[in-house]
Amino acid sequence: MDNQQFQRSYGVFVNAGNKPYEILGVSPDASPKEIKTAYRKAALANHPDKNPDDPGAGARFQDINMANEILSNPDTRSAYDNHLNPKPPEPQPPMPEPQTASTEPQQPDSSEPEAASDGPQTPPPREEASSSPPPQRPGHGET
Repeated sequence: MDNQQFQRSYGVFVNAGNKPYEILGVSPDASPKEIKTAYRKAALANHPDKNPDDPGAGARFQDINMANEILSNPDTRSAYDNHLNPKPPEPQPPMPEPQTASTEPQQPDSSEPEAASDGPQTPPPREEASSSPPPQRPGHGET
């Protein structure tokens, strides 16, 4: 179950501040057997039929059932744990630092021949166009 599915199913319950581990009175590393035992004990103690004079018993019983639903299923329990402690994003590789002009003269790379530095570089001369006229298209010759 991914985080979006968990939010759709249990988001209202969890976002209201309900904490399933605290509701059942178990630690986050409790075994499934410990969760089941804690659920049964809490459900019996807070069942509305056993507490007819307690108006909050019904709401507590519903919270206990929801907490058990989340923690008794390995998929929803894992999704809840990930909801509590989302995994940090994977670190990005460091960006190379921009090169800045330094005040020290740079040594030329010994693998490349040195270029003359007597001023601005001039581009190589362009090839001369041929002196013959361009070819005539059919039907556009001299009249």
